Amino acid sequence: MSRARPLPTAPKKSKALGRLRPLLVRPGATYACFGDGLCCTDVHAIGPIARKERVYLSIVADGLVAYDPNLRTHALKMKKEDGTCALLDSERRCMIHEAMEGLLLPSTCRRFPLGLTATPDGGRVTLEHRCSCQNLGDAPPLEIAHADRVLRDGRGRLKPNHRVGDRIPMSRRSRVKWATYVEHERALLERLETEDPLEVLGFTGIDPAAHEEWRKIGRGMTLMLGDTRFDAAMHHFGDALQALAGETKAPPERARPWAFAYEAAESRTEAGDTRPIYRAWIADAIWMLYWTATTHFEGFRRDLALRLAAAQVLERWAVERGMRADRAAAEAITIVDLCGTSDWWEAIARRELR
Repeated sequence: MSRARPLPTAPKKSKALGRLRPLLVRPGATYACFGDGLCCTDVHAIGPIARKERVYLSIVADGLVAYDPNLRTHALKMKKEDGTCALLDSERRCMIHEAMEGLLLPSTCRRFPLGLTATPDGGRVTLEHRCSCQNLGDAPPLEIAHADRVLRDGRGRLKPNHRVGDRIPMSRRSRVKWATYVEHERALLERLETEDPLEVLGFTGIDPAAHEEWRKIGRGMTLMLGDTRFDAAMHHFGDALQALAGETKAPPERARPWAFAYEAAESRTEAGDTRPIYRAWIADAIWMLYWTATTHFEGFRRDLALRLAAAQVLERWAVERGMRADRAAAEAITIVDLCGTSDWWEAIARRELR
C-alpha cells in the first residue's frame, strides 16, 4: 500500500467554517474518466471505507477491506502481485461500478478525483491529479451536476474534504481576509493562462547555499527500499531533486510503475502541448485550498514550485529516452503530486521550505 495519504476529511470541529452552497467549479476545469485504471491502484490509499460500506462490500466477498494502522482508517486491499484494487477484473475494470446502480461502490471511489472544500463563498469542487485520466487527454468541462451527484454521502448530503474560514494564512506572520485572498488567487490563475507556471510561482532555482542539503534529501529518497508505487515515485523524485541541486551525474533509468495506465492514455490521445497539463495541475492545487490545513500560502507556493521544477526535469529525461512529451509531463505530475501528499514529504517541506 502506498504511504500517500487519502484525501483529507474535514474535522467535525470545523463545521462552522465555510459553506457548501453554491457549488463552485474552477474556471477552465475539465474532467472525464477514460478508464485507464491508475486511480484504482496503490498509487494512493483507497479509503476511508465507512462501516456501512464495509457491510456492502462483504456481500461481494470477504477480506476486501482492511484496517491500515498507518493511515488510521479502513481501506480497500490491493492485490499483492500488481498493486491493483482487488475489485478490478482482468481488463482492469471495476466489477461493482455498475452493480446495483453503484450502491456497492464506496464513496471514496465514487468521488475520486473530485473533492469538496467549503469556503465563505460556497463549496469549491476540487480535482486531484494522481490519475492518467486527469493528466492526459482532452476532457469536457467539469459539470456541476456531476459533482453534485458524486460528492454526496450515503444520506444524500454534500460532504466536504476540507473547510476554510474568513482568514487565510499568507505567511508565517500574516493572515488576510477571505475576499483579499480571492483577489490574489484570481490574479495568479489569470497569469497561469498565458505565463510560464514557474514564473507565476516565483521559482528561480534552489539557493546554491542549500544545494548540498537538497542533494542529501534526494539521495535519501532514492535509497528507499520498499517496492510500492510510492517508493518508485520517491526514487524518481529524488533523482530530480539532486539534479535541481546541481548534481551532474545522470540518474539510472528506472522502472515506471504506472506504465500500463500511461500506455493506455497515450494510445487514446494525439500528441499535444505540455503547458496546459502543468497549468491545470497548478491551478487545481491552488483552487482546492487543502494547503491551508498545514501551512501558509508562501510555504505552499515554494513547495509547489519546487515540485513543478522537479516534474519538468523528469519530463526532459523521459523525452530524451524517447517518450512523447505530453505523456512524460503527465507522468511526471503523477510522481510529484503523489510524493507531495505523503507525510514523509510534508516533514521535509515543513523543515526546508516554510
